Amino acid sequence: MSELPSPRNGPIEGTSRVLRELLRTPDFKKTIKILINELDSENAGLLVRTFFWEDPEFFISLLGAAPSLVNAVVEGTREFSAQMLSFPPRLLAGFMRGIIDDIDAESIGQTAGNMLVLHSRLNSLEDGELSGAAARFLEGVGKGFKRSLGEGNETASIVEGLAGSIRTFAKDNPEFMRDVIVPLAQAGRDALAIAEKSKDDS
Repeated sequence: MSELPSPRNGPIEGTSRVLRELLRTPDFKKTIKILINELDSENAGLLVRTFFWEDPEFFISLLGAAPSLVNAVVEGTREFSAQMLSFPPRLLAGFMRGIIDDIDAESIGQTAGNMLVLHSRLNSLEDGELSGAAARFLEGVGKGFKRSLGEGNETASIVEGLAGSIRTFAKDNPEFMRDVIVPLAQAGRDALAIAEKSKDDS
């Protein structure tokens, strides 16, 4: 088995070294559990508004670090999901039920809607460089998605299960399907047709 490359020194790498030692301390773990149980997630919006309106210039300067922050969150989530694959399915199912029950689904939906509105406003600018960056981003997402699924029977099983989940969701949420998913699906079919035509012309 090949060894993992040595991590680059930095704040996150340093934090992981400190955390490794702290996790060996029972009192630290007890304190973290207390903090998590008392976490007032409903006030996250208040924190963002305070950052934004108290000093907009500082807030905008922080946005320059957004790619690094997003990459850190994505990498952490990727590793988390990879480690979760080692859990026994039944144990994982019980764990996920607890998480799903406690997640604010409505806020996720509103966030997704806000991002779609933002995308629409940016798309109306017809900025070629932005479109190119978005295309490269989606290409990278596609490559990573394909790499995670791999090939063979498991991929077919995953697709079949996803299709079943979509059918169930469509049955339970007809208005959302009609107003959101159907237009997006049509756009997807149009994009596939364009891609196939470009492939044939090349």
